[in-house]
Amino acid sequence: MIRTHDSYLLVVSALLAIPVAAAALSALGLVPLAALAVAALVVCAGFYAARDRIAAALPLPEVGTPARVAFLVVGVLAAVRLWGLAWFMMDSSHAELSVLWFDPFYIRHSCFSSLYLSAKLAMEGAPNPYQSELYDTDLYQSFLGRFTMDEFLYPSSFMLLPRIGLAFTKGFMTLRTAWFALEAATFGAAVVIVAKWVGGEEGKRALFLTPALALATPILLTLQIGNFQLAAIAMTMIALVSFARGRNAAGGALLGFAVFKIFPGIVLVPLVLQKRWRAVIWTCGFSAFYTAVSVLWMGTNPLRQFLSYGLPRITKGEAWSFMELDIPIIHQVVAINQGIPGLALKLHDLGVAFAMHDAVQKVSLVYSLIVLGIAVVVGLRIGREDRLTQAQLWIALIALAALRSPFVPDTYALPPVLWLWSLVMPQYWRENVGTGFSRSQGGMKPALTCLLLYIPLSLVLPFMGPLATDGRLRLFLGFLVQLIAVAFTAAPILRRAARPATDLIQEPAQS
Repeated sequence: MIRTHDSYLLVVSALLAIPVAAAALSALGLVPLAALAVAALVVCAGFYAARDRIAAALPLPEVGTPARVAFLVVGVLAAVRLWGLAWFMMDSSHAELSVLWFDPFYIRHSCFSSLYLSAKLAMEGAPNPYQSELYDTDLYQSFLGRFTMDEFLYPSSFMLLPRIGLAFTKGFMTLRTAWFALEAATFGAAVVIVAKWVGGEEGKRALFLTPALALATPILLTLQIGNFQLAAIAMTMIALVSFARGRNAAGGALLGFAVFKIFPGIVLVPLVLQKRWRAVIWTCGFSAFYTAVSVLWMGTNPLRQFLSYGLPRITKGEAWSFMELDIPIIHQVVAINQGIPGLALKLHDLGVAFAMHDAVQKVSLVYSLIVLGIAVVVGLRIGREDRLTQAQLWIALIALAALRSPFVPDTYALPPVLWLWSLVMPQYWRENVGTGFSRSQGGMKPALTCLLLYIPLSLVLPFMGPLATDGRLRLFLGFLVQLIAVAFTAAPILRRAARPATDLIQEPAQS
């Protein structure tokens, strides 16, 4: 029998699933209105037919009426934003439905454009598909429409994914829609899989907070612009759960591709320290396999050009040299950059005189060593933690590693921090409130503080429109959000690192 809060779960889940399914159907050829209608019919029918199974598979915690109402309200608000976003992905003429509809910059920006063009150039046999001059908006107005061209900065093996799409259609808008559906579904599945793996009351509470993630602007905006960051994090977390369950081949298949984003490769350090050799071997094997397939399909030229042209530009920081330009829009970008090496650029904007490029490179080196040390700490400590803490440590490590890049705007720096927030909140509730959301046993202040952190972590500073800021105020707000995000992300790791080793030796190992 379906209970009241189970019905709330089914309603919210269906509302969130329909726009993603509609985008997938639109990519297959249906017009937006028909895609939404068919998706609504299929999803609602499927959820109704499997209502008992879904309620059993995705249990929510026993909570009071106010919490159930809050869950429903947040879920409906998230669905409204996601439905609007899905329509914009299916029909780019409706910019009024985009996430930040008042900001022309985000309406036009598309990270997916670089993925599409790189695969297209490789398919056409371009001498150097990494040549930065090729990624010029004016050259591709014929298929870009209202969007701007981004630059491709991934290893050549990553071209496989957009190249598969090009095997079915050459349409940029069609693949942009399909990419949105694929990334949204991957992230949604990852959040559910991790919460299910955590299990117990904490896992139920993490599921309870899922609508809050779907409502957050950084997550929705990352889906809109099509950056692979969100999918890479999701694939990495699913892979880690797969390894924990002994499914090393499945985990290796996911992580082996996610590492082409580079920063997810940091999780290999703890895996090596834990002597999870099968997980490491499967991951390396699949990465080699994907690389071999890309060479067989697209030839050796993309790989050679990445190693000789693309990789040096990344390692030397030349790919982000635009951040050193002294023009108004770049100063706005510097303010929202949450990459740790970007702190040097912020200091320069505050008037500290130094050679920006050298400073960024030195900070990158120092922070790389810090992240490596953090990965070692995680590897030495994580094996004796419960599943909730393991999930927290994994996502925290991934989030901190992502900040090693010289340029990580708040748009896709904050999603992993928000995911960590959804995994930390259940622990604060357990330790400071009680076993249920509706029960109060004192100590509400820490839990309430953690709850309120959702506000700064779910904000993106726009470039234009009524909420835009500029100058020192923008720089201050950007730094404040970065400080909150980094401190919150590092806290679970630092807390574990501070515990004496003898305490951990006496603890039983957790599965």
